[in-house]
Amino acid sequence: MFSSVEIGNRIRAVRQDVGVSRLTLAEALGVDVSIVDKLEEGTLSPLPGDYILIASRALNRDFRYFISTELDADEEQTRRVYRALSAPKSADLYAIGRFMAMCLAEAEVESIVGASRPSLPPRYPPPRLRRAKHIEQAAHAAEAERVRLGLGVSPVHNIFDILRSQGCRVVRHILEDSDLSGLTVVHPHAGICVLVNYDDDLYRQFFSAAHEYAHALFDRDTIETEGCVVSYRYSSAELVELRANRFAAHFLLPSAALEVIP
Repeated sequence: MFSSVEIGNRIRAVRQDVGVSRLTLAEALGVDVSIVDKLEEGTLSPLPGDYILIASRALNRDFRYFISTELDADEEQTRRVYRALSAPKSADLYAIGRFMAMCLAEAEVESIVGASRPSLPPRYPPPRLRRAKHIEQAAHAAEAERVRLGLGVSPVHNIFDILRSQGCRVVRHILEDSDLSGLTVVHPHAGICVLVNYDDDLYRQFFSAAHEYAHALFDRDTIETEGCVVSYRYSSAELVELRANRFAAHFLLPSAALEVIP
């Protein structure tokens, strides 16, 4: 277990990362702000264990990060996502921390009960399409993916189930930034994880989930290298975002479906 100084340093760093004030943390602990100062300085003696548990809950972190190096890789990945955001809002930093914590918890529960994870989907596009335009890649991959999954020409009724069946974890959470539709990350322990803005209407959530699925298919190398792909509505002009949008449209409702719908 870390010293009180290291525990305090970690609590302060996370609190500042997610934009939680000293007063807010003090209110969660039910103490004066001066106690929070002593906690973060490492001068609080004795250091009650429940303070660490309450602080971890208030900051959306696993308590193990504050007392050991066990989850250092997880915390670094969370900070990589923070750094990828454009003008991040405090509430969204908090939400992303919760998202990462939920993915870790789900992975650990599966490990405890011995549940197996589905294999991840193939990486697209196939070699023969590598030089094709992004829009063409999207249309071909959407068709190939629908064939692989046996979807026929019917509209997709539950995109979230499809992502989960392909080994991707999906969390829907309210995000304050209305331009932030979702993101895809590679979690050190939980694998490919997708966050969808729950503040959007359900149709938009479906589209965002399919959009993030496209990133898992096309951009997994980038995600593994950079840690995440963040999807903003205003970035739709970028080629990878254009490709993900086109894939989502073709995958959710193929043009062939229109021929059989009255």
